Order: sequence, then C-alpha cells, then structure tokens
Amino acid sequence: MKIDRDSLKVIHNSKGQRFEIHIGEHKPVLDYRLRGETITFTHTGIPKELEG
Repeated sequence: MKIDRDSLKVIHNSKGQRFEIHIGEHKPVLDYRLRGETITFTHTGIPKELEG
C-alpha cells in the first residue's frame, strides 16, 4: 500500500491518551501515559496491512 505522507493527519485523542492516524480503513495508534510534564509512550499499534 502506497501512503501519501503529506496528506496524513495526526489526531490527538487526549481522552483515550493516544495519537491516531486514519489510513483508509486502518488506524495505527500510539498510546501514552502523562504524569506531570513526563510523557511515556506505552504501546504502538500498527495494522498488519501497514507493516513493512
């Protein structure tokens, strides 16, 4: 799958404590935990169709 990186929009889902990108029907995610001024990234989720 060819992805136009210039057209990607990162969505900050602060309630879910994650960043999301919608690529067609797929949604890669980056989960985090925020404590004070420190952000810890806890999980990356990449659909198999986008792995490479």
